[in-house]
Amino acid sequence: MTLPLIGCWNVRGFNSPDKVFSCKNLVASHHLDMICILEAKTPSMALSDPWFQKSHQIFNDELNCNNASPISIGRIWIKWNPNATSFSPLSISQHLFHGTVSLKDSTQFFMTVVYAGNTPSDRVPMWNQLQNIASNLTSPWIIMGDFNCYISTQDKMGGLTPTPSQLNEMNSWVFETVEAPGCSDHSPLILLNGNAKQAGGRFRFKNFWINMYGFWDCVVSAFANHKNASHIANLYHKLRILKHILKKQTWASSSFIKDNMVRLEKDQKNCLQLIDSNPLDPCLNAHLKRINSLLSYYNSAWCSWTIQCAKAKWLSQGEDDLGFLYAKIKNRGNINRIKEITTSEGHFSTLDDVGSAIISHFKTIFNSPNPLNASLDSIPIGNTMPPQFFESLTRPITDPEMKQVIFDGALNSSPGPDGYTFEFYKSTWDITGSYVCQAIRNYFRTGLKLQPLF
Repeated sequence: MTLPLIGCWNVRGFNSPDKVFSCKNLVASHHLDMICILEAKTPSMALSDPWFQKSHQIFNDELNCNNASPISIGRIWIKWNPNATSFSPLSISQHLFHGTVSLKDSTQFFMTVVYAGNTPSDRVPMWNQLQNIASNLTSPWIIMGDFNCYISTQDKMGGLTPTPSQLNEMNSWVFETVEAPGCSDHSPLILLNGNAKQAGGRFRFKNFWINMYGFWDCVVSAFANHKNASHIANLYHKLRILKHILKKQTWASSSFIKDNMVRLEKDQKNCLQLIDSNPLDPCLNAHLKRINSLLSYYNSAWCSWTIQCAKAKWLSQGEDDLGFLYAKIKNRGNINRIKEITTSEGHFSTLDDVGSAIISHFKTIFNSPNPLNASLDSIPIGNTMPPQFFESLTRPITDPEMKQVIFDGALNSSPGPDGYTFEFYKSTWDITGSYVCQAIRNYFRTGLKLQPLF
């Protein structure tokens, strides 16, 4: 039996367009036949609206089912491609969706999708339901979802470490006929069949690599390779080679930094204990100085990676500076809000008046009556570009201008489609700059570009 490709994701609300877009990307990137959306938070009235169903469609020709009811919002929403598979619900509750998945070759298996309650008492009915389902099954059975509890401490990321009593809940309910899922709390869970090819992870340049021993050897080695092709293709060829070289380095993973920090902290502690008993030993003091220097180096690299991951500028002000964080949140809210407005009809400051004024303004623009004698001659001539700017706007872009654009980019901004950051190009400009400028000039000259690198 070849399993269909099934995804399961706690999206924490499926009512916004960005969540729909993210689910569509997940389905497209993994070629999924079915997706189980958890914590959808969709009210039953919205689900009966054809426009809402159409705007939240994931597959082109999809079928779906949910556990919404008149008295509660939908927590689980299952969508599938009917050209590949089908799903028939057998049991539906607030925290559980159980049914039969049928394949095109008429084979079937059982699937249970879980979105568990937040407290142990809320989860007891769900565990009882699973036991009842297990006692009556003789066919293959898959359980997937968000159980809101853990089998081991490794299943939880962040926050406090689970206590033994918290771990005992799920371990005591795991029965022999089923293996519990190992997904993390709010990450997509992809069920792949044996023939499926997993999509490779997207390459992302880590800025701390620049200060790692051997990095410059990697760059020189990669850019020494030339391809007899266009300047853009040649640059892409070098960057692709560099990507493969970098990913093979021992320091490519962020865990390399963390492991070294833990080791150095232990060495520092041991060295301090030895210095306490012999404080004037020059060798011990020199060794402690080397340890502190290395620890500072790896701490700096770890901070760089943390800020790059979070893309949060408030981290640079200190993680404990909550005043700065809340000021940023408030400022963003103010930017996205119109508090008052002045039009030809007057000044408005209340929410309803501002809304009415905006609607009235656009009604005047788009619903104005057509002129009786409309002709092109009646259209007034607006301002034109002064002739002295023609040459500056049409002349070829120069290398210093290209460099200025690169060097004006924020160090911790998101990487481009190739995965390389502004920090990479700034630091390696003496090596990479000429190839980048040649590729940009080639693009403006021919108008051709290649597909993204990765």
